[in-house]
Amino acid sequence: MFCNYFVESNIQSSTHDSVEDANTALQLHDKYQEIASEGSDKVRAAIKEMYDVGRKDQWRIHDVEDTENPLDMLQFPGNNN
Repeated sequence: MFCNYFVESNIQSSTHDSVEDANTALQLHDKYQEIASEGSDKVRAAIKEMYDVGRKDQWRIHDVEDTENPLDMLQFPGNNN
């Protein structure tokens, strides 16, 4: 859910791939840095929103191609959503 939500990636959907894991970890780090640059309140809000969406979707992982950008669902001030 975490990777799917923040970097639109379904990792290990068929087999374990260490390279895919490493690349996704770097993408998550970059996304964290992006959100954290706006302050710790943004980080907390992003994580809360991920949990809210996860609960609503019963923690199902959707195919990335079949969903809208999950980050578009974040309700940050100035996000125009």
